Amino acid sequence: ISNDSKHSLWNGNETVFNIAYSIHSNKMAQNSVYNSYLSSLSYTIPMGKDKYLAFGLNPHTLANIDFQETFYNYIGVGENSDLVNPLSYNTNYISDGGISKAYLNLTCKLSDKIYLGVKSSHLFGNLERQKIIRLYDIIYGVNDNGEFDIDSTYYSLNDSMIVNKVNEFKGNSLQLEGKYVNNDNEFILSGVYRFPLKIKMKMFLNPFVNPSNESLGLFSSLEEMEYYTDPNQVFSYRLEPMIKSYSLGYKRKMDEKSMLFRFMRQNADDYNNRFMYLQDPDIVSIDFLYTSNLPLLNYSQYEVGLFYKVLKIAESDDCDYGITGGLNLKFIDKDAFNISFRIGERTHNLLEINKERYFSLRLSLENIEEWFIKGEN
Repeated sequence: ISNDSKHSLWNGNETVFNIAYSIHSNKMAQNSVYNSYLSSLSYTIPMGKDKYLAFGLNPHTLANIDFQETFYNYIGVGENSDLVNPLSYNTNYISDGGISKAYLNLTCKLSDKIYLGVKSSHLFGNLERQKIIRLYDIIYGVNDNGEFDIDSTYYSLNDSMIVNKVNEFKGNSLQLEGKYVNNDNEFILSGVYRFPLKIKMKMFLNPFVNPSNESLGLFSSLEEMEYYTDPNQVFSYRLEPMIKSYSLGYKRKMDEKSMLFRFMRQNADDYNNRFMYLQDPDIVSIDFLYTSNLPLLNYSQYEVGLFYKVLKIAESDDCDYGITGGLNLKFIDKDAFNISFRIGERTHNLLEINKERYFSLRLSLENIEEWFIKGEN
């Protein structure tokens, strides 16, 4: 199974330690988001002739969202008998956390032509979702003639409510990957099966200061209403087991160059508004990657590529496309430094956002050492 290392596993009894750090920049309309984190940590050791075992840790999903609605929702007097004057409200959504993946990856060389990998992963993590609802009085403006003037109308804070949900995730997945080599041609088949993903949700509610505002019906789910009447509950859910993804790949080697083509499909989980803001899309992607050795630098390589994704959601389809590139520099003692980037654009038709432009940079260090293993007699 493909791993984070650019080092060939079949060069001898060697261990590979790899650590990577990623930096992301996203821009949508006038908003920009920057994010950086430790993206991968792995260690690979030989398990005898033609077998290697890798264990590692990396983020599976990440959320770092702080979205404030810029428009106001209107509540008229006719919509609620307790209202004397109309009100308005807007919402601030905050998400922080995600799912991490710890894995064991066994790779075997069954023959000169056939390779097999089995990767068992444990999924775990927490996601905190906070929703802040601010309620406003509408102060209508009038002009000198006593007529309504929208330009001088403003909103005065009346009350606020905070709903904080903490989701705890636990699950497992299994990936199988096979590779068939025929001279300079490689054919790769891979699939991921995810077992049930269990979610435990704890809720913390800071209600409106004025109890009469609770009758406005601003709770977005039965859980929020139920927690308000009976606090300190824990809600449990689960995502059903499924074939999460599968891919087909073809790699052509040409002297010191290679070209890789890959098709992948990733299946969406069923939508659940208890822990999802938006529906999970089905993703179909096509990737192309060209790799070549660098002149005058032994064993060092550069790579350039293209990718295109179609994200299918019931209401609308989005696309995600761009370019990739990288540079892998080998040192005299086999250690290496790798830098790679991805530049792309993505549409968000469901959110009525024209395009999201993003840039990601990944830096990794690789240490190669000899492994103490008993030789053949």
